[in-house]
This record gives sequence, C-alpha cells and structure tokens, in this order.
Amino acid sequence: MRWHESTWTRIGRMDRGTPVVIPLGSIEQHGPHLPLAVDTIQVEAIADRLEHRLGDRALFLPTQWLGSSHHHMDFTGTISLRPSLYGQLVQELARCVLAHGFTRVLFLNGHGGNEAPATAALSELVATDDRADRACIAFSSWWKAGRDALAPERHGMTTPSISHACEYETSLLMALRPE
Repeated sequence: MRWHESTWTRIGRMDRGTPVVIPLGSIEQHGPHLPLAVDTIQVEAIADRLEHRLGDRALFLPTQWLGSSHHHMDFTGTISLRPSLYGQLVQELARCVLAHGFTRVLFLNGHGGNEAPATAALSELVATDDRADRACIAFSSWWKAGRDALAPERHGMTTPSISHACEYETSLLMALRPE
C-alpha cells in the first residue's frame, strides 16, 4: 500500500507492526548511455513490484530521489546532498515513521553512495533514540538483497557482479524503459 496515496485515517488504522519500506535513489551520471535517474528508476520499479505483491501487508513511502552522490559531481547533471546532510534526511524519515508508531522500517537502497552515510546515520539514530532502539530498522541495497537471483551464470552476464553503469544496470533499465 502506498503511504502517500492513502489517507491519514487509513494509515492511522493500520497495525503498527506493518513494515514500512522507504526506497532510496539518486540522480547522477551512469556513463554516456543511461539517464541520470537510473538508481531512482530501478529502486522505484522494484518497490512498485513489491507493493503490488504485498498489497496492504506493507506500506511504501515515495522513492526518495535525492541521494549522496558527491563523488559524481564532476559529471554535469548530478544532484547530491553532502553525506552528513543525507544521513540527517534518512534519520528524519525514520523518525517520522517511528513517530506514527510503526516499528518495522526497511530502507531499500538503489545507490551505492547512499550506503555509508545512511547506515552510519541509522546506527547513530538507534544509539540515541529509544523508539529507534526498540524498533526493527533495516537497510539493504537491492543488489545485495537479490544477490542469489543476480548470479551472472543465471543471466549470461560476463560481469561478475553489479557495478556502476554495467551490463546489469543497463539491462535492467532497458527492461524497464525500452526507449
């Protein structure tokens, strides 16, 4: 169920043990052949498919397109938050969900540069906020959660694992957006 397409009263009636999924993307270069929003498009598509399968058994926030991508600022079009500010954004998203009584939060990541600042921020949040300490807060990048399904021998890939703008990301984007 999409958080942002629900009413506040419907969310208010939900079981507070319902998992809340927060997809995280970015806007940055992906070689000369892919759009800047690759990470956002991909994680949003994965979250959409999960939402379709899970229905009311999980709540999905809108995909956060703003990521921590300063290592790509030399490439025109990159939009980024400093790692410290990105960490604050992640903490505030978690605090909002926790403030409404939800106790199971998954940050579903779509950009490698988000990993370090987000996991550090969530560790700090758990250490300093009793609600966060009592909750189950998880962070995973989609390529790590789906590692077994992405084994190169299953798909005829030559790249041993996903890397930036590689054949995996290119193939996935071609499947999602053939144009």
